Amino acid sequence: MDGRFAAYDPPRTAIASDCQFACEEGWAKSWCVAHEFSAESNGSCKLFTAPHLHDHKTNLNHYYAALNPPRAAREADCMFICTNA
Repeated sequence: MDGRFAAYDPPRTAIASDCQFACEEGWAKSWCVAHEFSAESNGSCKLFTAPHLHDHKTNLNHYYAALNPPRAAREADCMFICTNA
């Protein structure tokens, strides 16, 4: 994430509130319910999905069909939801 802010004047490193902003006010607002920042590896941010995704765990294809472009669910999608959501 640090690279995102290198172009700022003055340049700065990523901070925890950057993750908070992305989750609560930014591009992930519609689905993010929690966030986790780490300063390691030039700053990283984990954003966690809304609990309603668990409703689709028996029909993930239905959830991913609503994406643009639509796609079929993958085994990795299930692993991600079970591990991170």
